[in-house]
Amino acid sequence: GFAPRKVARHPGESSSAAGRHWLREELPAIEVKAKAQDGEICWGSDTPLRDEAAGSPGASGDELKTHAAKVARPMALTAAVNNKGQMRWRVHHGRLTPMELITFMRRLVKGGRKKVFLVLEGSRVQRAQPVQAWLIEHVDDIQVFDKPRDHLSQVSGRLDRSTVQHAI
Repeated sequence: GFAPRKVARHPGESSSAAGRHWLREELPAIEVKAKAQDGEICWGSDTPLRDEAAGSPGASGDELKTHAAKVARPMALTAAVNNKGQMRWRVHHGRLTPMELITFMRRLVKGGRKKVFLVLEGSRVQRAQPVQAWLIEHVDDIQVFDKPRDHLSQVSGRLDRSTVQHAI
């Protein structure tokens, strides 16, 4: 099966001033905005998956080479967890692209009764022109916020990337 890459940080850890600022200033503002608009905060993550069978102790070198040839394109999981612990996810090949993110966000808001306030780790993909254009068209359904990359903590019962990884 596939397993998520391990996160090296401990819950509650934030090593940068940007992470501390985000916790004190930006996150409370997002929470106020979501409450005022009767929205739902979702914590998003894109996690590379690795095939655990490829590194299993019982596999010989030839078996590993054969298996590596079969798994030509790596897989990844894009997921979002809300504060109630409900997770929505999508597995895709390779790295997250703007079109993959748009597909995921489209599914995230589909049939939703509440506006989605999606918090993602800062990445180039979410700032790509096609993603920004899609977000402008769907401003009533979803709003995306950046969080500093090093801030992978579980704060005040909120769910984070390591929780998403543990859930899969």
